[in-house]
Amino acid sequence: MNQWITGNTGTKRLTLLNDKFKSVCLDRINKETSTEYPVYTPFMSLGEGREKLPKPLLEQKSLLVKDNEYLKYLCDFYTPPANNFLGERNTVEFGFEQSKEDTFERALDLFSSSNSFVVAVFENIVKNIIPMKTIDSEVRKEGVGNSNRESIGALYLSAPSAEPRHIQLAINIAHEVGHQALMLYQTSDSIIHPAELTRNVYSAVRKTDRPAIQSFHALVALVYMRDF
Repeated sequence: MNQWITGNTGTKRLTLLNDKFKSVCLDRINKETSTEYPVYTPFMSLGEGREKLPKPLLEQKSLLVKDNEYLKYLCDFYTPPANNFLGERNTVEFGFEQSKEDTFERALDLFSSSNSFVVAVFENIVKNIIPMKTIDSEVRKEGVGNSNRESIGALYLSAPSAEPRHIQLAINIAHEVGHQALMLYQTSDSIIHPAELTRNVYSAVRKTDRPAIQSFHALVALVYMRDF
């Protein structure tokens, strides 16, 4: 694994793949929109439906997105990706809360202070942290996180409600960076033979059978949490 997705060698390969992938996505969106966006932003990786993207979602934002107008565009276009429900109600929604800013900033400071390769991968891949609000504070006190292949470079995270909040959030960031790294490889290779992608295999992380690619994702995320 350290030849491809961890350590210095893995970081170099991920950086090359990341630069190539994002260059292709940026060129594609500029040709499709007859625009000259200067840099890649996460929703440019969207596979289908790019013609429906609101223009604000293609614009460059700060690392931690605090612009609730931008997040409203995101709400209108995209369902919050965390699969946490209370009955039929999604327990998270996009939104920045000023009261949570300190938790995010302290988590980022702690995360960035590490000399782990995980930080180098983060700095190369991640463009935005999209804040989410937990509607029911009793759900997932350790915080909610998500990454997806429709917006590579965006981490969807809520602030934990249990102390120490910033430490847990820093760990959650490392977890999502692991998913991002593996998703980058999936842009050019299925990783697992297509016929085996949905076959259930035992996940030592979840202690249950899961589709093979999900089990592999869980393993990589765990390694990034450990090595951070």
